[in-house]
Amino acid sequence: LFYGFKALVGLSAIVTAIVLFIVQQMSDLRTKLHELSGEEHQGHSKFHVEELNVYAEYMFYACGGLYFFLLAMSVRYSSFQRKFKREFDATHSTMSDYTLELVGMSKKETDETNLKRLVEKHLMCPNQVIGVSIAYDLTDSEVNRKVFDMMERRFVDADVQFHDACSTLARDGWGYDAQLARAKDLDEDEDKKEFRKMWDEKKFEGSGSAFVVFKTKSQADAVSLKFSGLWMEDTITPQTEAEVVELRNKLGGSGKGVPLHISENTIEQSEKTEEANSHTKQFVRLSKQCVIDDEDLQEGTKVYDTESIAVGRPLKIERLVKVIYDNTEPTATIWMNYGRRISNRKTLWPKIIFTITLTFLLLLAVLYLPLFYYLATPMAQAGGSPGFMASQVQGILLGIAGNVLGITTWNSVCSLGHVKKPNQDIHFVRFSTFTNFFNTFFFLFGGLYYYVSHGFNTIDMTVHGHNTSTDIVSEWSLFQAYYNFLMPGWLFSGVLMGRVMGTVMPVLQNYLLVSVVFRMKCLPACLNELLVKFIPWNPKPDWLTARYAEHIFEPPEVALAWEYGQYIVTPTVCFMALFMMGPSSWQVFAILTLWVLFMYVMHRMTLHISKKQMAGSYLEEWAERAWAIPLATILSACGFWGVRCEKLGQPGHRASYWTAFFLFVCGMLLHWAMLRWFGNYDEICFDSYDATYEDVKQALTYTWFNTNPVHVLKSNFYPEKMGDAAIVEKIPFEYGKEYLFLMEGTSNSGKQDIELKKPQRKGGCVPGIC
Repeated sequence: LFYGFKALVGLSAIVTAIVLFIVQQMSDLRTKLHELSGEEHQGHSKFHVEELNVYAEYMFYACGGLYFFLLAMSVRYSSFQRKFKREFDATHSTMSDYTLELVGMSKKETDETNLKRLVEKHLMCPNQVIGVSIAYDLTDSEVNRKVFDMMERRFVDADVQFHDACSTLARDGWGYDAQLARAKDLDEDEDKKEFRKMWDEKKFEGSGSAFVVFKTKSQADAVSLKFSGLWMEDTITPQTEAEVVELRNKLGGSGKGVPLHISENTIEQSEKTEEANSHTKQFVRLSKQCVIDDEDLQEGTKVYDTESIAVGRPLKIERLVKVIYDNTEPTATIWMNYGRRISNRKTLWPKIIFTITLTFLLLLAVLYLPLFYYLATPMAQAGGSPGFMASQVQGILLGIAGNVLGITTWNSVCSLGHVKKPNQDIHFVRFSTFTNFFNTFFFLFGGLYYYVSHGFNTIDMTVHGHNTSTDIVSEWSLFQAYYNFLMPGWLFSGVLMGRVMGTVMPVLQNYLLVSVVFRMKCLPACLNELLVKFIPWNPKPDWLTARYAEHIFEPPEVALAWEYGQYIVTPTVCFMALFMMGPSSWQVFAILTLWVLFMYVMHRMTLHISKKQMAGSYLEEWAERAWAIPLATILSACGFWGVRCEKLGQPGHRASYWTAFFLFVCGMLLHWAMLRWFGNYDEICFDSYDATYEDVKQALTYTWFNTNPVHVLKSNFYPEKMGDAAIVEKIPFEYGKEYLFLMEGTSNSGKQDIELKKPQRKGGCVPGIC
């Protein structure tokens, strides 16, 4: 899907370049402008007015036709992508195909076996569920840290065990010796004692969400189509008078019904209370969501015995737990963020906006103002345009600024606590694209301010226009300066600088610091303590373990969310050249085509050294909608030239600007409407064959159980709390560590060593996802 969007950008650039080349050859404006630049004309003149009017008219028709042609191509492309996605998903199986998510459960629900039996009973799917993976509340920073540390030690222990197994892969260097790990990392008894203590102290609560895994895809599809939720009984106890008041204020309509009477610990009790079930009781539904006794109660929750609401008095409630199908994979689930309330994210937005604004102001003071003051403005006042070196410097500085803003935005979005990576990526790509637009246009038009103020829309292109040669040369100079700014500095040097900063520089920096601290050992202990603060994961300065070395030199992830925004911002910037009188503006789009090829090669080169990362198809769908911005820019340019050649009214600065803005808005709305009407398929679709869960597990290795950190720790240290019907997974999953599941006794040990001589290390997207 991602490469398809690259192809759309590249084809659009090629078509634009061809159309502009034909227009500019027909207008013969380049020859006329070169003749004018060699002459000196003073005062007003009708010199070249006819040629200018013809050029404006050609640009008007060209931009209009170009917009509608690219719009049709975009809609056809969107339809093709949807069809490809549906067909690909129908022939490929992933873990999400077997899974339904439960949302809105009680936090006290932490028994996997009990929950599995309850689901099978109320969703009428006996013996169809493999198991249930509960998402635990890890919002407590201390609990979160301890869980993370225990999981790290599980990876270390699994690697040592794999090495000691003396398999073919172990002899080839996979896994590592116990001497490369600290003794504490291999002390399973200490972790077991700590985990059991935390569990018994009720440090682990559910987050209200769980994942039900079925044996076949057809069983999961049948349940999702038949049920949208199930009722679960619970007990809450208001702790304060404020909670009592809030609960009473949120009570809505009343009704009568038969209580569920299902015990918290056993399901069989419901079969012994038939007499109680024959009596109906009065209940009141909640009219709005509220938080009582640290439990999220959704709208529609049934509350019994409302007349006895008081502090410290238990209340029987029945909550509607939603049954949701979501195509998010286990490895795209951010387990450590579960338990954070969505309402808490709203309080973080002011902080995020402040952080990004402060970062931009610092870049303005450190990079932009010196560049504008000492380089761009003096050069423009002298009548020159950025040369090769000046363009390189500007492109490199813009690349540095873009990376700094991107990292700041990424860290800010991650602090929101999303539990699904596709949602996190969507928030990031939206926010980063906006900041990238703002940063780019500020940088571009700040550096070109002198040319814009003296050369933009200065020529009267009507048949009765009067212009000086200075006016004509000034507007032409604006395009030349704009072109020199884009090529090669902004389009290529900035991209290379971003790749260097994101891929090469971290490796060199970390290698240098690690060599100085752990190999040379030539510095005093106090300096080593300081230097390790600049090394990722902050290892202890005495010696470097194998696990820390893996973290320090782990490859960058395949972060498509970082790349999609570039394919919106860069074409838009190039299409801005359509507003300028440039007899060779077609070259901008020829170079844009080369930029797309250049970015493709760069992506393929870094893909082979990148770590896998999940990316949902939501990014592609967002990019298709965001493609309206570059296309609307073309229609806006059509209106701009239409006013200048008097096809859309009388010319004038205000008229041309308002017409351009109006058509820009119309272009975006038309694009979105066309995608909605012609570019979509029905959402409901079914796979072409029903592979079993075990087959898919063998192929993918990861599951909803071995990616869940608390589930893995519970399997290792407190399996009796899971019940007799729970899935036990003792080895955690991580991309690059698939070989650990080849150990004898693991669920994937049926594979032969020879099959994993080349484990799944190659970057890319899991089938059916991206």
